[in-house]
Amino acid sequence: MGKRQQKKYNASFKAQVALAAIQNQMTVSEIIEKFGVSKTIIYKWKEEFLSKSATVFEKNEETKTDQRTIDNLHRKIGELEMALDFAKRASKALGIEMPAES
Repeated sequence: MGKRQQKKYNASFKAQVALAAIQNQMTVSEIIEKFGVSKTIIYKWKEEFLSKSATVFEKNEETKTDQRTIDNLHRKIGELEMALDFAKRASKALGIEMPAES
């Protein structure tokens, strides 16, 4: 027997299904029919949505740290590009062949 492939759903779709279940404007059967997902998936996504919803209102220090790290990495890339450019010019002036870029 062949393996059954699991469908991949994007976050937006999952949120839409979870919200439909939370709002109680449709029955679970109607949600199943509208979105084409199983009852188990609906309850799983609803629970996940509710359990993670508080994080929307938390101050996200991790994002600030991530942005600082990205900024530092961009700065370092710029420094390395300048050093490489200098090395290329110096090697050319000295008649030293630089290895080919990959």
